[in-house]
Amino acid sequence: MEKGIVATNVCVNFINMTDIEKQFEIRLHDPFDWIYSAKKHLISAKCIEKRMLEIIEVDFDLNDENSNLEFQALMNSCLFLVGIGLENAIKGYIVAQKPNFKNIKELNDYKWGKLSGHGISVMFEYNCPEIYSANKDYFNRIQEYLIWIGKYSTPKKSEFLLLSNEYFVDDVSKASTITSKIEEIILKMNIPFYNG
Repeated sequence: MEKGIVATNVCVNFINMTDIEKQFEIRLHDPFDWIYSAKKHLISAKCIEKRMLEIIEVDFDLNDENSNLEFQALMNSCLFLVGIGLENAIKGYIVAQKPNFKNIKELNDYKWGKLSGHGISVMFEYNCPEIYSANKDYFNRIQEYLIWIGKYSTPKKSEFLLLSNEYFVDDVSKASTITSKIEEIILKMNIPFYNG
């Protein structure tokens, strides 16, 4: 048996469902847990971006199908992770605005559920209008990676196909900067720790 499986089985034996449910509720209501998750996704995106830049600088050949395939795969994965990071960051902010919610549906007033919960443009526009107005096109483009480009071969509408080839060298760093701004805002809100 693999060590990871043994460790998982040991943890399950020592934690009862009441403890797991309590931990779930605390993490769900902790805006900084959402920010932490955003940062983890952005760290992964940065690692992928590093390889993308290597391909551009050293290996990229427009006539090489393997080079193009690798770059496209990395770009889609990188920007999908950027989208997940931004989604977690804005959801952390939403949780900070209403930390004692009883049901996720209560957060729909903050546009939480738009586009199956992945509508980062709408969430940023509604909750952080200054950040949104400075990054509107960026959010709209990254949202498409989150909704379909990072997962599927074709969009629901043909006009979105143009977005599937757009990558800018500041895409990951911009998401990190936005996440840091949101974290600073949440820190200033001085939210009490949620204990159920």
